[in-house]
Amino acid sequence: MDGCTFKPQLYNQNSRVDSARENKAVKGYKEVIQRYRTAAEEKQKLKEKIDRASRGANYEEMRKKNIQPFKSNIKNHKAKDMPFIVIEATVMPGKVIKIPLYETDNAEEVATNFSKIYHLSQESQKALTRVIKEQFNLN
Repeated sequence: MDGCTFKPQLYNQNSRVDSARENKAVKGYKEVIQRYRTAAEEKQKLKEKIDRASRGANYEEMRKKNIQPFKSNIKNHKAKDMPFIVIEATVMPGKVIKIPLYETDNAEEVATNFSKIYHLSQESQKALTRVIKEQFNLN
């Protein structure tokens, strides 16, 4: 070993790793990652908002129940009475409910009762009231 002239250059391990990280850092890396994280958070919030709007608080429970025809005001109607008109209302995609209307019904009362049963928003309730009034006026 007397003839070997090799002398390795030894560096401090910590200083080498830090300098390597600094040299390999991409410009704007932190900003891009922050933008991706913000976009992912916004996407998650939007997804939650859409799920909450379409499902509602008791969606799963309501879905398991059998669909029954809507009864607007049972007290005023006899079993043998035929409805004046029947309106079909889409409560959620793929779920259509038939609303029987009788000549003695009040449009606001029917829309309010229907909205309470199927958890509709105020805008939907107002639109339903308007449609019911229009149908009463046409017939």
